[in-house]
Amino acid sequence: MRVVLVSMPWALANRPSIQLGALKAFVTQQFADRLHVMTAHPYLTVARALGRRLYQRIAERTWLGEAVYGALLFPERFEACEKLFQKQWRRCKAGFAPNFQQIVLTVQRLHETMPLWMDLEQAHLVGFSVCFAQLTSSLYLARAIKERVPSAHIVFGGSLVSGFQGRSVMEFFPWVDFVISGEGEKPLTRLLSRLLGANEAALSCDDSWGAGIFYRRGKTQVAGDGLDQITNLDSLPFPDYSDFFREAALHEERTPIFALPVESSRGCWWHRARQDKPNQRACRFCNLNLQWRGYRSKKPDRIVKELQTLAERHGCLRFVFVDNALNSARLLETATKIRSTGKDFDFFGEVRLPLSRACVRALKLAGFQRIQAGVEALSDALLRRLGKGTRVIDNVAWMRHCEEFGIENRSNLLMEFPGTTFEEVQETLAVLRRVSVFRPLKGVRFWLGEGSPVAMEAAAHGLSAVGNHPFYAAFFPEHVCRHGRFLMKTYRADRSYQRRLWQPVRRFLAEWQKNDAAFRARMGENTPRLGYIDGGTFLLVRRRDHNGQVQETFRLSGPSRDIYLSCLDPVPLMYLHKKHEKFTSKGLEGFLHDMVAKGLLFESDGWFLSLAVREGLQKFLSATDRFQERLPESTNCQPFQAAPLEKRAQECQTF
Repeated sequence: MRVVLVSMPWALANRPSIQLGALKAFVTQQFADRLHVMTAHPYLTVARALGRRLYQRIAERTWLGEAVYGALLFPERFEACEKLFQKQWRRCKAGFAPNFQQIVLTVQRLHETMPLWMDLEQAHLVGFSVCFAQLTSSLYLARAIKERVPSAHIVFGGSLVSGFQGRSVMEFFPWVDFVISGEGEKPLTRLLSRLLGANEAALSCDDSWGAGIFYRRGKTQVAGDGLDQITNLDSLPFPDYSDFFREAALHEERTPIFALPVESSRGCWWHRARQDKPNQRACRFCNLNLQWRGYRSKKPDRIVKELQTLAERHGCLRFVFVDNALNSARLLETATKIRSTGKDFDFFGEVRLPLSRACVRALKLAGFQRIQAGVEALSDALLRRLGKGTRVIDNVAWMRHCEEFGIENRSNLLMEFPGTTFEEVQETLAVLRRVSVFRPLKGVRFWLGEGSPVAMEAAAHGLSAVGNHPFYAAFFPEHVCRHGRFLMKTYRADRSYQRRLWQPVRRFLAEWQKNDAAFRARMGENTPRLGYIDGGTFLLVRRRDHNGQVQETFRLSGPSRDIYLSCLDPVPLMYLHKKHEKFTSKGLEGFLHDMVAKGLLFESDGWFLSLAVREGLQKFLSATDRFQERLPESTNCQPFQAAPLEKRAQECQTF
């Protein structure tokens, strides 16, 4: 039995597909020589034909890529697709205008003549990994395969076809035979086991195919439901990227340096922790958990072994962690063990806040150069509305620590969330003015996703008339757009009001990014806008302007230095009183509020954080006892969370 697993454009061309690599390794392990599995990456061919610059631009915006293949999938909708493409392209501000018709014709010729057809025509099953911007491209090639090889079983899986979305794809596109909802390893293995040696009568019976598989019952009905997941991620084989590297080398004189995707966990711990509190659901805007149930993570030793094996196998040190968020409870241990390998890794990953200064330092030393954290908001009231379970001071501390240790902070600021108040936007602006000495956040507009808590509880959030995004009408027939279930939704609410309300924030972010770019160009990446140097018994705190000139210098001597260094992580006032008992309450609080007034400390609800970051190499060479310092064991010293942070970390560790 021959199985071909495919990842279509517009997957990022600088990396293999972890979905295909993981599935190939698992299926091969389960079946040994009973079947042959290969993976195919047509996006490499398309990227070469269009040029990496143009391909990358299209891959970065979902609607651009969907419009190209939408014109091929339904040629009668070419003009609508071209109009959508041009409208979205103008937002890119790329400095050049591509020819949509030429792009479509180029892509069409590539697929008609690609060598992959030799393998596809012999395949018993062709599986498509369908993620962002891969829906129309996967439907297009899947239909072409079904027309040439009617006996081939077409299977879809991935984030765009989980849950109701997968059922909808089967209802409206009859050439798709099965959809795997959620994790693919166990359902795909079960599906292949049944297909091996089965006759048509056995395949067409109405028996259930088990959890995680949508299948056809008769000609019109689609059945199936549930998820079937791996319990122990440490039992999984390492992903197999060998086919990807063979494809990449076919037309290249020298194989490029790719970023290899890896995963250390699946699911979202915060979502799992809040499932017993229906009125306090986690991250109300997020729909990533359609694919998962619960949270599972690999042990640190297993993660390190996987990284070392893949690095040596492919001669690569650049990795992208695809987790929703790295396991916070094991982050310090994992980072320390990665560092002990002695390899110069280069990582990107996503994390959940809060994280201590020690953790962020350890991540940098392990090789994390770029990190995205779930910041989302700089208003405590808005963070509660979003269900984040974090505080503004946690987000500010994250920005501070990234600045200190030279980590590229790729975190977002979510704007225009339905129901946001004037007061919440004003609080956001006030905080932005305080943190503009750090690297800027990226402003992103809220969009409604299928299956998110906001979409499922639309009325409670002031939303009505929820339906598929109108852009789907550019490339899908009207009845599909009206009755199908797709990822991006539209709605009626206070959208115009929110756009006006957030305009000052949008302008501030644009100015912040402009000033930061000018500062970095002049001073380099390692010079902070607000930094300190330590003289042992005193600190010199220096504030620089946009041109890099030292604007102000503050000297903090003796006790003032000690108090300031006690706030390198957020700490409550009670902790400072206890640690610096020789100071009167009036004296201590007077100093703290003076530092806040000067912009050297950040204060929120009685918690304090030093904003200046240490300059030079000493920040990496400090005594370890300073980084091991912990808050006193008192519930009064914990941030407002669903549970104390230590308890949450313990649950994350043992789940």
